Amino acid sequence: MRCRSAKILISGLLLIALIQSCSKQSSPDRNQADTKTSTWNRQQADLQYRQLQTEINLAQTKELYLVLDLRRMKIALKLKGAIVWEAPLSMLEPDSSAAIDFAGHFESRDGQLMRHISGKYLFAADKKTPDSILAIVGEAVNVRPELLQREVPARFQLTWNDGLILDVRTDISGKYKEPLKNALQQVKHVINRPFGETSLAIKMDPDAALTLYRAAIKGLPTMIYPPM
Repeated sequence: MRCRSAKILISGLLLIALIQSCSKQSSPDRNQADTKTSTWNRQQADLQYRQLQTEINLAQTKELYLVLDLRRMKIALKLKGAIVWEAPLSMLEPDSSAAIDFAGHFESRDGQLMRHISGKYLFAADKKTPDSILAIVGEAVNVRPELLQREVPARFQLTWNDGLILDVRTDISGKYKEPLKNALQQVKHVINRPFGETSLAIKMDPDAALTLYRAAIKGLPTMIYPPM
């Protein structure tokens, strides 16, 4: 009887030890999962805080600035925090990894989410723009209509330092301007690509693309909202 009781006691102790052992083995996994969740939340909070600070700093100036919102798939011109002009955009390729990669490279080494446009290049354009459209564009970008380009861009590129390129396309089948110069521009991109060039191709309405092209002057501050 005593022997049987001892066996039951030993079996019970072994069962308790096994449960404790399993609990110890699973506990680090849970802690690791909790840590990952906590870290991800902190990263999101930090990103949102930096976005807010960037927007506040730009809004406090008297300068027009460009907002590339890859989260809502929109592009906007803002002045003192107010939207002056806004237009939808779409990715030329359905793969979202290009937008994520572009946004990741857009963030500067010191964590800033703002850059200044370093240049732009018009590949092709077509047809004259009505004066009524030019008047609207002129008011949006604070430029006299008679000084605006009267052709609608079919394709152009905006550039920022460190090889960042936004390739803007429209549905217009425009005439390619200066074919030799266009070819040299493409060759330049091919040469630069191994050294860190990052491009994002988007599609826009032709009139919206015209507004963006005219407003995107060299030095225009640009902030980005990365895709979620």
